[in-house]
Amino acid sequence: MNVSVILGVFVCVAGLVMNSLSTSVFLRQDWRKNTVTVTLLSLTVYFFTWPRSMFYDISSCTTVLVSLERCLCVVLPLKVNSLLTPRRVKMLLFLVWGVGLATYIPVFSSQFLVWKSDLATNMTVLTVGITSYRLKVETAHNIINTLFLQTVCQVTVVVNTVVMTSGLNRSKKFQKHSGNMRTAETSEVSSPAAGQNDGEPPPPVHVSRLHRELRQGHKTTGESHELKGEGKVAKKGKVSGTSAKYKRTIKVVSGVSCLFIICNTPLLVAVYMKNLAPGYDFGQKHQYEFLLTLDIVFLTTAVNAASNFMVYTVFNKKFRDDLLRLCGGEMKS
Repeated sequence: MNVSVILGVFVCVAGLVMNSLSTSVFLRQDWRKNTVTVTLLSLTVYFFTWPRSMFYDISSCTTVLVSLERCLCVVLPLKVNSLLTPRRVKMLLFLVWGVGLATYIPVFSSQFLVWKSDLATNMTVLTVGITSYRLKVETAHNIINTLFLQTVCQVTVVVNTVVMTSGLNRSKKFQKHSGNMRTAETSEVSSPAAGQNDGEPPPPVHVSRLHRELRQGHKTTGESHELKGEGKVAKKGKVSGTSAKYKRTIKVVSGVSCLFIICNTPLLVAVYMKNLAPGYDFGQKHQYEFLLTLDIVFLTTAVNAASNFMVYTVFNKKFRDDLLRLCGGEMKS
């Protein structure tokens, strides 16, 4: 048996298991209110069967949506919650699925099942027949769904990933700079006042306390504006887990986006080679190279759909905890 077939079957079976686990975990979370969770939940709906190309197109558009949502969190942190509400995101997901299904209706309607006589076995077998307009439908579909759609998805996800990575790096630098400033201010407050060296009495306790509270309130206001739209700011200037959750979500979406970019590249190479390179098709000069490329594309697209589970497990602690509960494990205190 061909090695690519064995690998393909293994990846498909593993993908079905891991996508089922991801679906079960996301259904236990706040997918009704969280825009990222509901989008990742939609991304787990993938079938490794005959209409797999349709589900791949839908998952590509879903990846664009979730990366765009996180990109807007970086570019427009104060407006993203009002722009992409959970209701609007669900409507966009329904639109993606509706358009994706609609684009495949002409393809499905141009083929049918028919009984034919097999002269080799002298038996009647059930085969797939095609209509007279099948070639035109397939040509138009390949241009729109395979060439144009996948190119747009690839470019958009690359741009969104770059913006997310840049925003995450800026956030790390900002927090490091803020930590250094707090350390310097703490040292300044704890050191003796300059006036004490001249014999001047220290300021009253209530004045020093008021001064510290004013400075602390100023820092809290700055942090509130920085993280508004991503969560609530707790009292006394402490962010209640929002920054960690923000980083975790960015890492998960960036991981999904990078995986899509890597696995979608062979598909784009095959599509452009078929359209630009002479003889790169079935029954032509470079048929064997074309068939090898198709095997690679099948494996990479299947890996893309199956490996998101690993991204969630590595970068999302909440996903790991819920997965452990789902599997009957005990949480460590």
